[in-house]
Amino acid sequence: MVARADTLTRVDTNLNYAPAMVHDLPTIVEEWDDEPMINLHAWEMEWHEAMDRLHTVYEAREAGLLRPDQEERFQAVLRELKPQLPTVQRLELSERRVPID
Repeated sequence: MVARADTLTRVDTNLNYAPAMVHDLPTIVEEWDDEPMINLHAWEMEWHEAMDRLHTVYEAREAGLLRPDQEERFQAVLRELKPQLPTVQRLELSERRVPID
């Protein structure tokens, strides 16, 4: 029971972090060419972290551990991410580790 509660807490945390990165991607792209290299590297690291967190949510989902509200939030992130995949590829950000379709 404690393990499930810990997992659900981690899922909530990850569902707070990853969507912010996905949501910010269009703004980041607009500023990409003007940013100092150090900022780009930092953002890339944050992106990788967000995708790792999203993958953790996916694994919890596959194990049947998500609450309905978490499933809804997870699907919302995927819907927002899907049209941005060409941008993700163009910027050579991390590969997606979560099936989008």
